[in-house]
Amino acid sequence: MKLPSRLQALLVGSVLLLQGCILPAPMISSPPSTEPQQGQEASPQPPEAAPASLSTPPTPEPKPETERPGSTAEPAADGATRLAKIRPLPAAIPPLSAEQNQEVQRTCERIAEKLASVSLDDCLALDLRPSGYYSRQKTPILIREFPPLPGRTPLGRVLLIGGVHGDELTSISSVFKWLHTLKRYHSGMFHWSTTPLLNPDGALRRKATRTNANGVDLNRNLPTPNWHRLSSNYWVKTTGRDPRRFPGDDPGSEPETQWLINEIEQFRPDVIVSVHAPHGIVDYDAQDRRVAPHRIGILYRDFLGTYPGSLGNYGGIHKRIPVVTLELPHAYVMPTPGQISRMWVDLVSWLRRNVANVRRARLGPEVDPLTGQGMGK
Repeated sequence: MKLPSRLQALLVGSVLLLQGCILPAPMISSPPSTEPQQGQEASPQPPEAAPASLSTPPTPEPKPETERPGSTAEPAADGATRLAKIRPLPAAIPPLSAEQNQEVQRTCERIAEKLASVSLDDCLALDLRPSGYYSRQKTPILIREFPPLPGRTPLGRVLLIGGVHGDELTSISSVFKWLHTLKRYHSGMFHWSTTPLLNPDGALRRKATRTNANGVDLNRNLPTPNWHRLSSNYWVKTTGRDPRRFPGDDPGSEPETQWLINEIEQFRPDVIVSVHAPHGIVDYDAQDRRVAPHRIGILYRDFLGTYPGSLGNYGGIHKRIPVVTLELPHAYVMPTPGQISRMWVDLVSWLRRNVANVRRARLGPEVDPLTGQGMGK
């Protein structure tokens, strides 16, 4: 017996709610893209179907993340290390100044020129804000926070990062898609802090590079214990002085890394989600791996190990904040819309089941999920 279409939709929505997903049905991974400019490939259109957990949506062929001629780099300037303070809960968000609006506009224009799957309208619609930190070439690191909502205490705090390595373009575009989902469906289940592009200099140059403009691998530059000795040994003996994995001369030397260190100290995430490519797996770095996700969408668990100065080492081991690394299958070919949606549903479902437990395991039971601080007795 075929059910009426309205009843089918209600059943789909009920199943998703039982899964703890913040997405209603039907799922839309992102708003439809605007018409592409001349010479641009159109971004994949979202499927008009139920989520991948219930049916397989018809999807177009994945579009490659083409490298577009880069815009001229701005003069280099060093970033300044900032004193980390606990960030208070956001109240009313102040409007951007004219200068900040111009920074966002210029950066979104460069992102849209580079990425086939992110239009200028897609970027501007997210209400990204300058973080106050700038890359080596003075490009602002743009952020978006999705704070707690009135009347609901979040299960925990999640830091979501894309574009650590500039030549992993799909990691940037996929985070943009997920931010559109968050903007539309944020329910207050989690308090999110996000950046879709940590390494703008590496990503937005004519030929994208893994490293930043200073030739440093940001995922080897974090201040893990015994950094100088272990990083030098790893870079010289293990990689054979591979320039793609140069850790820098000192830990935390890069302004992009300084933003990440400061954000971890201020935001106090319970879980860090970092998106990379192209290994096609989900990795999990933590002192206790018993709750490591077995599968996130098309990505199956595989432990890659940690390295001196890596986020998995710094966050997952040193800071005791679990780090979920989503390694997409390709650096330049986007997952299909259905695959992007399935990964998001699975990630949110894993967070819902585990974030409170991993916070308690790290900080103890008397911790306020709103502030990340002890509640006392």
